[in-house]
Formats: sequence, structure tokens, C-alpha cells
Amino acid sequence: MQAGFIKPNYVQIISELKLWEMKLGLLVNFGLQKVETERIPFTEKEKVVHENYDYIKDCLTAQDRGTLARLRDAVLYVFEIHGLGYSDVTYRQIFEKELDFRQIQYQNRTPMRCFYPLGKNFVEKFQIRLTKGWRQMSPKKDLTRREFLTRSTQATAGVIAGGALLSSFPAPAIGRNIIGANERINMAIVGIRSRGMAHVDNFAKIKNVHIKTLVDADENLFASRVVEIEKAQGYKPTTAHDMRRVFDDKEIDAVGIATPNHWHALATIWACQAGKHVYVEKPCSHNVWEGRKMVEAARKHNCLVQVGCQNRSGRNAMAAMRFIHEGKLGKIYMARGLCFKPRNNIGRYPDGPLAAGETFALTLESKNTEPAYTAEYLNSVNYDLWLGPAPNRPFNRNRFHYNWHWHWDYGNGDTGNQGPHQFDIARWGLNKDEYPVRVRSFGGNFIYDSSQETPNMQTTIFEYADGTIFEFATRGLLTNAEGEVTKAEMVAANGKWQVSTSGAQTIGNLFYGSEGWMQIDSGGNWQTFFGRKNEPGPSSNPSADEKYDPMNLAGSGDSPHFHNFIAALRSGKREDLTCDIEAGHLSSALPHLANISYRLGRELKFDGAKEKFVGDTEADRMLTRDYRKPYVVPEKV
Repeated sequence: MQAGFIKPNYVQIISELKLWEMKLGLLVNFGLQKVETERIPFTEKEKVVHENYDYIKDCLTAQDRGTLARLRDAVLYVFEIHGLGYSDVTYRQIFEKELDFRQIQYQNRTPMRCFYPLGKNFVEKFQIRLTKGWRQMSPKKDLTRREFLTRSTQATAGVIAGGALLSSFPAPAIGRNIIGANERINMAIVGIRSRGMAHVDNFAKIKNVHIKTLVDADENLFASRVVEIEKAQGYKPTTAHDMRRVFDDKEIDAVGIATPNHWHALATIWACQAGKHVYVEKPCSHNVWEGRKMVEAARKHNCLVQVGCQNRSGRNAMAAMRFIHEGKLGKIYMARGLCFKPRNNIGRYPDGPLAAGETFALTLESKNTEPAYTAEYLNSVNYDLWLGPAPNRPFNRNRFHYNWHWHWDYGNGDTGNQGPHQFDIARWGLNKDEYPVRVRSFGGNFIYDSSQETPNMQTTIFEYADGTIFEFATRGLLTNAEGEVTKAEMVAANGKWQVSTSGAQTIGNLFYGSEGWMQIDSGGNWQTFFGRKNEPGPSSNPSADEKYDPMNLAGSGDSPHFHNFIAALRSGKREDLTCDIEAGHLSSALPHLANISYRLGRELKFDGAKEKFVGDTEADRMLTRDYRKPYVVPEKV
């Protein structure tokens, strides 16, 4: 051992926990500004290799759990005062790259002590994780209680990640990350087209919620959006084209994700790894496998993740579900989801930007033109970021804003666009927190000649283990409605006769029981009918909830769902979320299974416990996708 180095022992760690503040702080003082798997900026003179590194491992395998707890708290405190977080860069990766060291010498005029990094054996056993983006900072001497609690929740998830440590310390509670009722919640909105601006409008109206940053790969959108927010809210948000800058921002508490579907999972996982809470649009995922990774990330990093199935927060929808679950329709044997949403021909266009003076509309019938996606326009679009996990294909106006829905690389068709709302209602009404065991889907693209890949007519039948049937119909062409074909008279709660106002359904759900049936529209309004003569039964009050217009691209009637998310952030309780990521994943997985069956052209059997198909490797491959580097959804989140 070189002169001037003092090897800490077990007794010193117990009695001098403050020493660890200085020791771990050395990493910052050495100028470790960016820890990445590909580049770790240490100079040779700052690396002093030593032989003995096992003492930390020996200490942490001691049986004195009280000491372990105190050591854990000291480590968390150190990372607190330096504002450090955690992600997917491990000590093992650091060792494997550039820093295969056992000790770093602290070279200054103070008495020299040594910092012994965790040894390889320890790393392999416990998988301690460090941040992907450290910065050289001055220590923060005075943290607010909120800052400490917020970051401690993030830190605990990263520091204590396996082996004996997991058994020594209980998993941190989300309640530790409570945001007080009178404290401001800073939010970023990722994706600021129509749906993203609905996020802005709804969140900004909630007391003490501040839209700090707008994020979009299309920077052409920023100017008008900033003006719009300043006019409505009285302040200017900042802007960023790369969502990773938001995840690095320690002032951001939560993010709203309104990107194309193919970005939902990775954006959510990155956000959770950075300790941000998430409101993500439906479908929460682009495929089944990455949906499960989202659940794992939310749980591992103790973040609240709400999925945008807004009927879960609607009073009328809740009342309808109670009516069904209380058995008032008798035994439910079948549900039917309807997505009869008119869709016009999107046509075909060559790859490349629009020519000067050329115009473009989302459909051939539309009179409303989009911005001209000329070469000049595309100069302000980070197209690589827009593609993200999707394959590298040349720009095409029909695969860009909104019409990405109809191409498999980015969207899931209307079955996976409007459909998840009705899939979620159906699963909720059927009380199925499980997967179906069988699925068969068929359909096609009819009438139009266009670049659309997803079907404009699709019929799917799911069968559950107990024999319950769930049908789902997607129709984008001319069709009749279903449900209440005529305006039947019914007895209102006050005993007076009135004409029903719900009408037949084009977007909604039908539930069939042994005693009667129910129809529920896209806004949660419902009515029931009983017996062979379809005698009208109890119904909702159509004015109780905000009206939902499924043809409004920005969405409507979802204010309670945004409020629910913010309320859960303030309570710190996952159970307060009306559509937690686990529920959103299951409801999003149903259209994914339907689309796999449709694309393969055959019936499939599914093992829900394994989230795999039964004896079908070809179908299993479609549960995930090939991710384009570096935008890869990780196996370990």
C-alpha cells in the first residue's frame, strides 16, 4: 500500500459515517462530469490502482443490520447533497470500460485518505447502479425536505438492488416522494401536437401545476405553442427537442407523454429511471413485451405511472361498472367493443420532402392542409429522434404527423388507437385482470388504394378461460350503429317517462348478461334493458360527466383523469391512480394480441402467466420488435 493511504476498517465505518460523505464526494471532485458506458473522462494520473478492495464487501456482508442501515443512509445522504441520481450504468460497466481500479487517490493538501470503489465481486452480487449523467457540482448544504424525500426515493431504488441488501432493507415506499398540496409540481410534456396540447391545457388548469418544458422532435411547433401557453397561462415554458434533457432536469417532477405509440415505452422507462412520474397516452405500449418492461420500471424505480384511459376516472363509467359488478345484469357471458370511426383515404406519396408550393392534407377528402413538409421545414425536425426505436426509413409525409397511426412501425391501427378505450372498458366490466386464452382476428383494407398498412375493417374474438366471450369490431368505412336501434322510452329515476338520449352506439361497449344488457358510450353514459322485450332499466345522467368527442383529435372529457394523476402524486399512493400502468398494460395488450392474430392470419392460444403464445415461436417474435440502436428498450430496466 502506498504511503499516505489509510485503509478504513469496519470499526471506522461504524463510528465515522461522515467520512463516507467525503469519500463518495471524491467522485464529483475528481471531475466525473458524464458517466457513460462509452466514455468516462478520467485522466491517467487520477487512477491509482490498489490491490485490496474486499473490505467494503466484507463490511456489507456482516450480520449487523443496524450498521447496514446506517451505512445505507450515509450513502443516500452523500448522493443527496451532490444531486446525483441513478439509471442503467452499473459499476460493472464502469470497471469493464475504463475504470478497472480499486482505489482513487484524493490529491490535495489535506491529509490523504483513499476511496475504495466497490469491488467486482460485490458489483456482480448486488448490481449497485449509478447515474448516466453526473455533473461536477458544489455540494448542496441546505436541501429542502421535499428535495431530500424526492431524491432519496430515486436513490434508494438504485443503491439497494439485490442479494442480502434486498432482504436487509424494505423496498422504499412511494409515499416517501409525496409532493405537498401547496407545493408546485413542475411538468414537461413530451410530444406537443394535438394530444400533447390537451395535456398542457388540462394540467396547466390544475392549481400549483406548472408546465416547465415542452419537448418535440419537430421544433417548428415550438413558437406557436409557447405563445399559446403564455397567452393562456401567463408564462413562457422552455423547449427541448430531446426528451433526455428533461429527464436530466432535477426540477421536473413528472412528464406527460403524448408521442407516437412507438415511443411510449422507452420514454416512460427513461423517465422512471430518472425518478419522474409519468402520465402516458394509450396504448401505453407499441407491443406486449415492452408494456411489461414499463410495469417493471415503474415498480423498480417507485414511480407513479398513469395510462390515459380516461373513462377510469369518469363518474358515469364508474357507476356503470358498479352496476355490472353488483350482478344487476345477471351473469355476464359476453361483451362487445365498438370502434366505428370514419376514416378516409390517406392516398400514396413518394418518399422525401414536399416540393416548394406543394400542399398536403391527412386524407384525400380533407380540405384542411398540414404544414408543408418541405426541405426547409425538415431542417428543424430531428428525424432520427422522431424515428427513435423504429426502423430507419426515409421521410414520408404519410408516415409522419398523425398518419403514422396507420403504419406498423409506429402505430397499431384504430384497433390500437381509439380501441384501447373500449378494450379497457370491456375488460373492466368483465372483471378480467387476466389475459384471454384464445384470440382470432381477421379483416383487411377495403375500398381504398393507399399506403395504409393497418386494417380499416377488423373483427376480433377473445375467449377467456371460463368461456366468457369478448368481441371487438373496428370499422373505418360506412356502417350502421349497434345497440339501441330505436329511441326507446324509459322510466327515469324520478318515475317520469322520458326519451333516452344515448342512442345507438358507434364508439362504445355492449355488455350482455343473463337478466339484461347495457350499452355505454365513449363518454361513459350508459343505459340498460331487461327481459325479452328490452324493457328500459336504470341509466346514467348524460350531463354528469363532460362530453367526450372521440372524433376530436386532441381528445375531450378527460379532465378528471389528469386531476386524478396529480392527486395521486400529492398522496404518494399508487392505489389512488385510477389507471395504473399494470391495468393500462393489460388493456393495451389486448389490441396487440388482436393485431398479431390478424397479421398472421390464424387463431392463437395465449399463456397469460408467461405472456407468451402456446407453442408458436413465430407469434412470440411479434410480442416485441427489433429496436434501432441506441433507442433500445432494455431487458433490465
